[in-house]
Amino acid sequence: MYAGSFDWNECLRPEGVRPYIKTALMSIITIHAEVYSINPDLVPRFLIQVIQMTSEEVLRLIQCIRKVGTNGSMQARLDIEALQQATAAFESTQSSTNFVEALDSIPDMSSAADRRFLDEHINKFKSLLIFQLRCFS
Repeated sequence: MYAGSFDWNECLRPEGVRPYIKTALMSIITIHAEVYSINPDLVPRFLIQVIQMTSEEVLRLIQCIRKVGTNGSMQARLDIEALQQATAAFESTQSSTNFVEALDSIPDMSSAADRRFLDEHINKFKSLLIFQLRCFS
């Protein structure tokens, strides 16, 4: 999340979901594949726990941010919402609460245009990773 000395207050307008989200999802997909190869019936139990632990870590890291600029807020929302939507099939009440708390820790979007911008980037992210994200459906 903080690779390359990323600054949530001074960052540029988002160009897409940041690599740490893609890395987290690929790690979760790897766990899915390993569990599925042993016993497909265990996949939901494991992934629910993994998503919950991931959401707890995202919440912890988001709560550590001291100052968030407008672009940083958009980037954080883009990253969190993309992760949440990608893993929604294995979301628990606790992971949902963690994602909501993380989003509540970030300043709200200022306009409908910003919301459209965010939705477009989330849809682009999901379409680019459609093959990888199929294991979550």
